[in-house]
Amino acid sequence: TAPEPRDILWQNVYVTKGAKRTRGYIAGVVVIAIVTFYIIPVALVSLLVSESALISFSPRLAQLDQASAFFASSLALVQPITLTVIQQLLPPLFIQISKAEGLISFSEVQMKAFSRYFMFQVLNVFLVTAIAGSIFDTLAIILENPESAFEMLGNSLPRMSSFF
Repeated sequence: TAPEPRDILWQNVYVTKGAKRTRGYIAGVVVIAIVTFYIIPVALVSLLVSESALISFSPRLAQLDQASAFFASSLALVQPITLTVIQQLLPPLFIQISKAEGLISFSEVQMKAFSRYFMFQVLNVFLVTAIAGSIFDTLAIILENPESAFEMLGNSLPRMSSFF
């Protein structure tokens, strides 16, 4: 069925099928590169603003964390809020990539952009945050006693699941 006239991206109506196919391949490569290289800032945020990292940076934060349950809860929210702010850059970027791909309707553009964003969420946010956070939390212990690596990761991974 044809899209509604208000939904049509008129600048893409006359894009040829060959150009759409080429643009689609290029867009796919660009999205894979973005998702792949976005691992770096997501992992850095997981490392730098995790609750344990913030407490270790400042003795005052450690005191406040021990003194107040409300402050401890607030401190645990810093990492998810920071990651959410970083992630807000991606949907508009994915929409622009989908428009440049040559899709005919804005509905198709949104569907493509949000399916790409879902792929990003699963790969980067869930896997990288959970795994990187677990590794960073237990890295010192693993370096001292490498035999206990799997046991330590198994114990620390459930703690990172509260992030979600």
